[in-house]
Amino acid sequence: MNICFICRNILKDRGGIETYTLELARALGARGHRVHIIAQNKGNLSWGYGLKGVTIHLVGFAEHPFPGYWMIDRLVPIDDLRFSVSAAKKIHELTRLAKIDIVEATDYFRSGFWYALDRKTPFLLRLHGWFFNRQDGRINPLGSLNFREKLLFFMQQITINKADVISGVSSDFVEFASEIWKINHEKSRVILNAVDVSKFSPDHALPKDLSVLYVGRLNKNKGVLTLADSMGDILNHFPNVKFIFAGKDMFLKEVGCMAREYISKKVPASSLVFLGEVTPYELAAYYRKSSVVVIPSFYESSCIACLEAMACGCAIVASDVGGIKDMIHHEKQGLLVPPGNPEELSRAIVRLLEEAPLRESCAKNAVEKVSQEFNYDKLVNNTLAVYGETIANYQASGWKLPIVVRPLLSRVK
Repeated sequence: MNICFICRNILKDRGGIETYTLELARALGARGHRVHIIAQNKGNLSWGYGLKGVTIHLVGFAEHPFPGYWMIDRLVPIDDLRFSVSAAKKIHELTRLAKIDIVEATDYFRSGFWYALDRKTPFLLRLHGWFFNRQDGRINPLGSLNFREKLLFFMQQITINKADVISGVSSDFVEFASEIWKINHEKSRVILNAVDVSKFSPDHALPKDLSVLYVGRLNKNKGVLTLADSMGDILNHFPNVKFIFAGKDMFLKEVGCMAREYISKKVPASSLVFLGEVTPYELAAYYRKSSVVVIPSFYESSCIACLEAMACGCAIVASDVGGIKDMIHHEKQGLLVPPGNPEELSRAIVRLLEEAPLRESCAKNAVEKVSQEFNYDKLVNNTLAVYGETIANYQASGWKLPIVVRPLLSRVK
């Protein structure tokens, strides 16, 4: 099967969407499928090159084609639209050179928008949850969006309407997205994410540090302010604990400074370690050594960091939201707390640090659950099944005129 993904920032970021795309492409290529990834020629990450059966095709355009461009893009998502057009052109070019059986795009940057308008192959839209990874959590975001975001919202709506199948990363999120965008349940599917256990696995011989590890961008919707406000209480119980932050530092408009600066005001510098962005191999080493991994997000449609931590045998404290509930049952694989509550968060972290038997049983159960429910064999099998179903339905429906041609023909009549 020839499969094409659109993943704009695969050379620039190591976020959940980029990790999902690359690892799924790797697994599909290992099974003998041919995988193409359409990406922007921006960034210097080389982690996608040299994979069996996987080719990355770069599309580029001038980021600032004329003076004042950035001001227009702040009002109208012209940059997203331009990449979407470039990606569609590249897919049509690939289709002429090699038969593409199916195209999969994600909701991030609305990169599949233009292709969805005039597609020549079956088209699957994978919803990772961009619009809902906000501090508001699981509520319809439309009323809180500015003009530019509303345009993006409706671009997403159009893409959803044109897609043959919509897949989502968790049962909670598929239900939520279906309510917001009125998605027909017959074309929605749940395909859970997975983690590569060859990279993320426990090391039982390695002693645990007295540390609390946070993984992800340091921004408000990921709960970093909640964690910062809980650290003082944790230090009162465990004066020698280290708080380790692995992820990109971000400016927080809510407090008027960078996240690292805000966090550094809460506890002594000797209690803090800021790693910045790290490679998957470096991250796995920190998971294996940390006593507790904390995921205090306001909403997660899914959570790759949670799966990675579980696979490494970590005890986890996480917000009781979204796709995390598919991964962790309270007091089984970890502890769940309400989002945005520093007191509850600190209480749960202290409890895991104090209760070694609970910490160890949660870690053991987490490894077992990942191996049974969130492995790549299961992800690939489920994905290929949905691909096959989508292709069969597309072929059975017959060839349709591109939507941009139909108005012209109607005028001729």
